[in-house]
Amino acid sequence: MGRFSVDGTSIGGRAMRILRDSDAGIEARILVEYGNNCHSLVRTRRGESWDYIHAAPGFAERPSDPSGNGTPILFPFPNRIRDGRFRFGGKDVSLPVHHPEGVIHGHVMDAPWRVDETATDGAARIRVSIDSSDIGGPGATWPFPYSLSVTWSLLGPCLAMEFEIRNTGAADLPFGIGIHPYFRLPGPIDDWRLRVPVRARWELVACMPTGEVLPIDPGLPLSQGLPIGGRVFDDVYTDVIRVNGRSTSTIEHPSSGRRLRLEADSSFREIVVYTPPHRQSISIEPYTCVTDAFNLAPRGIDAGMRAIGKSERFRAGVWMCAE
Repeated sequence: MGRFSVDGTSIGGRAMRILRDSDAGIEARILVEYGNNCHSLVRTRRGESWDYIHAAPGFAERPSDPSGNGTPILFPFPNRIRDGRFRFGGKDVSLPVHHPEGVIHGHVMDAPWRVDETATDGAARIRVSIDSSDIGGPGATWPFPYSLSVTWSLLGPCLAMEFEIRNTGAADLPFGIGIHPYFRLPGPIDDWRLRVPVRARWELVACMPTGEVLPIDPGLPLSQGLPIGGRVFDDVYTDVIRVNGRSTSTIEHPSSGRRLRLEADSSFREIVVYTPPHRQSISIEPYTCVTDAFNLAPRGIDAGMRAIGKSERFRAGVWMCAE
């Protein structure tokens, strides 16, 4: 058996793929037919195994709460759109409410994706895709046709996500994309350290940006790193610091040596930090745009909303490294 492997299986009647790098002692489990969600990233070192991704017990067998478990993919918009309405291309768009909090996190989180390619040359790799027509037709959810693919590659300690968005319609395609990974924190959350390379934050009122960007409080040196302690986060940060085109966020446990590194390319211009109420994990979320970017853009605010023309493509990448 070679170093890299990809195994197909079914759990709870849904297709799952298991990627392995035996030399690095790492395994990723991706629930393809429920949001293409990586709900487990286990690394074994010196006889000890640890899952760096948090999901509720039984999530893979009976998945629910797609925005609260594993690694949700947020598309065609991350976070919220105010009242589910915006105007684009001379048309008014009204989206159906699909979540207790309103219109939030897109509509691919619980959708059935499909595996297009599998490879084990140089990495354990799969390419998984979904089209707007797979979700009740483009008019039922997002009235702009698209195709979205994610290539997962497991090599060494890192699991890569390479996104490709293609406009399959005749008009421009507006979109934003992000991920919402929940990183598991064993023991008291207070003991962990967090570093996020940002210099500013969006002012929020009831989770919605006002359009104002404010400097980070000097007492919260996120770019230098700080203990999580009793802090509660639910914030959208911007003015991201990059080295060689990538931002690097980390969470680490000084006494155990466990560390999770999250890198994102320059397409991801915002980073959300969120501590869920159970405080067993923390979410560090790279976004290509801020919350409600589709309504901020017409006000002349640089919110990161993107649009691509007919047959055009957009590519971006994120890397999660279990160290």
